[in-house]
Amino acid sequence: MEGSFLYSPFYPQSNGESATPSFRILSFTNSAQINERGVGIETITFNWNYANGTPVTQAITPHVGSIPNAQRAFTLTGQNIAETVLFTLTASDGSVSRTATTQMRFLDPIFHGVLPSASPTEAEILSMAKRIALFNSFRTTLNIAGGHSCFASPMSNPITDIRETVFGFSVLGTYDIIDNFMLTMADGLVVPYRVLVKSVPEHTLGMDMTLDIIF
Repeated sequence: MEGSFLYSPFYPQSNGESATPSFRILSFTNSAQINERGVGIETITFNWNYANGTPVTQAITPHVGSIPNAQRAFTLTGQNIAETVLFTLTASDGSVSRTATTQMRFLDPIFHGVLPSASPTEAEILSMAKRIALFNSFRTTLNIAGGHSCFASPMSNPITDIRETVFGFSVLGTYDIIDNFMLTMADGLVVPYRVLVKSVPEHTLGMDMTLDIIF
């Protein structure tokens, strides 16, 4: 509209000075965000970036401390971290102080694979492939010749459905569900799991079978 004025922080202010964006942390990440509970992590690499200026001080806590101001990466070695840790980057350009965080998390694994029978043992489940990740639904592919597909997740985050991927139909009813199946984790803690094992042997005739695992 003629005669209107749209305010912008980049236009001159009433005192004749122009506002400039303030110093900030663009990103702060670590290389070991999701890990298997009970398995110690020896090396972690941090990466970070800034916008609108450069720091005159920067530090990461815990375990690290002050870092030379020109660095935008740091590798922490000689550790044995096996518990969830929240790392904090604190930086200042001399006028503004900013913080950002990145977390290391330790989770119980999801197990998946093929077993010789519908009556699994603890050793058989622990020998299956591990998925170390947040408990979000995922897709997996199996090739089975006379075995029983099997999936196991902690009772705190149980699998709620298994679906074939062509039409999206649930096949959960073809699995035996064993709740509170006790599995011994890497740190010796015994954790209750939900185990889903195919009740009858499967044959995929040399072809891959793809399933969606739903939490």
